[in-house]
Amino acid sequence: MTEYAKTLPEHNPADVDSLEGLLNFLGDKMSMWLDCCLPGVVTEYNQDTRRATVKLQITGVASLGQKIPKEAYTDIPVFMPGGGGFEIKYPVNVGDTGWLIACDRNISLFKQNKTESAPNDYRKHCFEDGFFLLDSINGSGSNDLTLNAKENNLALKTSADLTINDIVGLNGSYTITNGTVITITKGIVTNIS
Repeated sequence: MTEYAKTLPEHNPADVDSLEGLLNFLGDKMSMWLDCCLPGVVTEYNQDTRRATVKLQITGVASLGQKIPKEAYTDIPVFMPGGGGFEIKYPVNVGDTGWLIACDRNISLFKQNKTESAPNDYRKHCFEDGFFLLDSINGSGSNDLTLNAKENNLALKTSADLTINDIVGLNGSYTITNGTVITITKGIVTNIS
């Protein structure tokens, strides 16, 4: 293969009379059908289900250079870290940016049942089977950050300036590691000792 053929912008690898050119062309064509990870923007969000509608911010490109907008993806789970009975919840607002990440296989049955499931069909690497990872590419909303302990329904809500706005929890006393006891009555801190 000649070196100039690799650098021409209008170069089509299939035009090069070699096995390498053909394989490069086939590889490029096959990868065009795989979704992986692209930036997106939240256009709708359901706080109860933690699912979003996400509009991708990178378009397709036709052979003559025209932009081809991609459809919005609906019912996309928004990643919120959690484990061991704890989770971090944060506000998701329309206009928030992040990354739509495609899973390797169809996860629709797992999304319904939350149990080990076989793929529902042979679909692979599609954004419909993905999740949205928020990223403060353009900043984030000004609502509360919530740190949550699911087992005892205790949650600490704080704003961006780290002012504690609310401690939601069962009535009772909670002991912090350093021995401090916080008493909560009707979801409001009534005593710290």
